[in-house]
Parts: sequence; structure tokens; C-alpha cells
Amino acid sequence: MSFFSEFFGGGGGGGRLRYQDFPTSGTFTPSAILQANGGPCVVVLVGGGGGGGGSTAGLGAGGGGGGGGAVRIQPLTITTAQTVTIGGGGASGTAGSPSSIGSLLTAAGGGAGALGNGATNIGGAGASGGGGSRICAGGGGGAGAPGQDFSNYATTSPASLAAGGSASYGSSGGYGSDANGANVRSGDGGAGLEGFGGGGGGGGTGSARPGRGCHGGGDGGAIGGGAGGAGRANSGGGGGGAGAQSGVTNSGGAGGSGFCRIYWWE
Repeated sequence: MSFFSEFFGGGGGGGRLRYQDFPTSGTFTPSAILQANGGPCVVVLVGGGGGGGGSTAGLGAGGGGGGGGAVRIQPLTITTAQTVTIGGGGASGTAGSPSSIGSLLTAAGGGAGALGNGATNIGGAGASGGGGSRICAGGGGGAGAPGQDFSNYATTSPASLAAGGSASYGSSGGYGSDANGANVRSGDGGAGLEGFGGGGGGGGTGSARPGRGCHGGGDGGAIGGGAGGAGRANSGGGGGGAGAQSGVTNSGGAGGSGFCRIYWWE
């Protein structure tokens, strides 16, 4: 990864690069050599992705994609054993849980995608991604598509469309397209950071294709109705929004679980 030169200064003084992965919660115990060197490490910590929004009956608007968990990449000094907690991905319509390394560092979970509103025909808004600095980002979820009665929409009517989720430093999720019956589509999930923490895609409807997830985010539910795709495990990706169809209720996809990797030289 490209961040090594920034944090380690281009090398480890002749030592070898080591790392330990935590796909599930556990304990990091620094080696005697790492302790003797003062404990310099670089940590990649990813929060759990948010769940995608569900869809309701009625006119069948698609659910919004879940936001990606925060992706934090930064140096830490670790000289004593630390508890590593890996955040779980959120279920449908539920935010993801944070990941942490003791009290040293926390990566927030992604937000939950909004429910598609079958009564008003408006797709669910995409969720915001976690993050908020140059090395802490999660992608926003894509917006769900509006419902099936497209003839009531003007082609330049953004008021009938839900917004994609925001992201301070990851990419924001996409809007649905202009509400023109032949061209309606759901928003795609936004990018996260270093391949982690992408947003889930918005749910499709009877005539609108589902949005695509990014960086581990799940795709939106299929055209004609279907559950949203789950975020990839240990990616922190958001779940896809539920696809919708008149008279049908579906669930959004679960967010992907978080992850931790700790690097050091010895």
C-alpha cells in the first residue's frame, strides 16, 4: 500500500515488515522486538457497513443504499496488549457498528439506508458514510429509484428523487436519474478508501435498474423487486437498498463487517 513511505519513511532500518489481520475481534500483543523499538505501528481500521433500506408496498419505491464504514489509516504507538473489536455490519435499515483498538482508535460504522416510500413514490435516500479526515473515509450509499408510476414525473423534477448519501472524504452516493420513464435508475454507492468502506447501491424498481455497490458495498435489489445485496464481509461496505415492486415489501442488504490490520517493522 502507498501509505508506507509516508508513515515509515521508506523503510524499516533493515528489518522485515510484519502484519496481523483481525477479521474478527481479538487481542493484539506486541512482540518483544516491537516493544523494544518503542511500538511504532501503522493501523488500517474499518468500521461495519450500514444496512440498506427496505422497500414498502404501494407504488414500490426502492430503498437507499447503506453507507460504508469509516476507513482509518494512521500511525499508532502500541507497547502493551490491546483489545481489537471488529464492528458488525448493520441489518436492513440499521447502522453499522464501530471497530476499535482499545481506547487508541475507533472507526465509526456506516449509516443506514432509508426506506423507500411506496406511498409517495420516492426512493429511499442513501446513507452517509463514516469518516471525516484525509485518512478516514467511508462512501455514501446510492439513492433508491422512485416508484413505478413514472408518467407523473417531469424529466427535470429532482424533487421526486431521493439524494445519495454524503461522505466527507469518501465519495458521495449517486442520485437516481431524472425521472423519465425509460431512463430511471438508482444511484450507485460511493467509493471508500483503499478498497474498503464503499457505499451500497440503491434499490431498483419495476422499470429501473438497481444501483451498484462500490468497494465492498452490496448491489441494490433487482429490477422487479428483490432483497438488497449484502456488503462483503470484512470490507465495511454498505448493504444494497431493497428492490421494489407494487404491492411487495423487501429487506435491504446487511452491511459488511469491519476489519483491522496492524503493520510494524522488526
